[in-house]
Amino acid sequence: MSGGHVDDAFGRLLDLFTGASQPDRDRIRTRLLDYFEIAGADDPRVTAARARLASLLY
Repeated sequence: MSGGHVDDAFGRLLDLFTGASQPDRDRIRTRLLDYFEIAGADDPRVTAARARLASLLY
């Protein structure tokens, strides 16, 4: 997230989420939710990352 690399931060965490164990998935999901809040709900990058997270969860 530092330096404005929001897409990179979301992408890396979502990539990690895919192959992670359940305890790690929970930590990654929590970090993503924190980052979503920092970026703001109106940010289109948050919308895209939330959609990807939802598809990975279900």
